[in-house]
Amino acid sequence: MTDCDVAQGKVKIDKARVVARDKDRTKTSEDRIIELCPRALHVLKRHLALRARLKLEGKINRTRSTNLSITHKFLAVAVGCK
Repeated sequence: MTDCDVAQGKVKIDKARVVARDKDRTKTSEDRIIELCPRALHVLKRHLALRARLKLEGKINRTRSTNLSITHKFLAVAVGCK
């Protein structure tokens, strides 16, 4: 994923998903980079490891955009922690 820097613990927000439709910009049309709190970063790493394992096992057969949507939904929740 090009919008997620796990090593730095940062996520680039430059698109949105509204009513099951992908948009190429955010609601405010302002791109931003956010820093994940330690808990969110830990959970993200676990999520990505699980996703990679399931893909290797052939248990993920969705398109790239669907897989990323699942990760983006996670990030939408995770970045809210303080």
